[in-house]
Amino acid sequence: MIKLVNLLQEASLPIDMVKKLALEMGETVTDVISGGQNGVAYATASGKVVKLTGDPAEVALATRLRTKRLYKHIINVYEVRPIENLNENYIILMDRITPFIIGEEQQWYNIRKQYLDRKNSDKDFTEFIATLPKQSKYYTIDSKFIEKITQQRTGLLRDFSELRIIWEEAHGGNMGWNRHGNLVHFDAWQVVHRTKLGTSDYSELDYDAANETPYAKGLSKPLQSFKDRNN
Repeated sequence: MIKLVNLLQEASLPIDMVKKLALEMGETVTDVISGGQNGVAYATASGKVVKLTGDPAEVALATRLRTKRLYKHIINVYEVRPIENLNENYIILMDRITPFIIGEEQQWYNIRKQYLDRKNSDKDFTEFIATLPKQSKYYTIDSKFIEKITQQRTGLLRDFSELRIIWEEAHGGNMGWNRHGNLVHFDAWQVVHRTKLGTSDYSELDYDAANETPYAKGLSKPLQSFKDRNN
């Protein structure tokens, strides 16, 4: 028998296995959305996403988000569930985001540093946009796109600041829109936590481990569908 852990290391879990795990969470998987080095995302009938992942940094942030209020501009997490007999692998239930299309991603690449710089006011940002050529070899400025993101800039910067999001990771490949039309960052990275680690002598702390340890209060009980399938 092929062990589940080997299946996960070689590829994604078979879709029928993922469907059973999702059903334990009250979700029905309808399709595969995307897959990468750290996990695979699946669409559900409820309009959410279940993501199978073994990335400790992603799980650690997801468990912290799970215990907080919902944010307009950071992907919302509803559940984080370990999988029985798949050590250090989890399913995260989160909002579904529509990623930037190519034109939006190209524009974002050229403006994001100015957009995400808290020292810039909205007026500063608008004046910066005015200095850019309307069209170049690599992009065309879309005034509707610029207007839409400018209207949401204050709220997005507030969410980034409160959650200590690393702005450099908010590239065009992990930005998009939720069903309400809000600009949302997903697959975020968070500045290392230095609080509640038992000492004020930061030189003795393992900062990387702090960012890769799931927050216990953010975890739901393990999924049991394949509890006896790894023997």
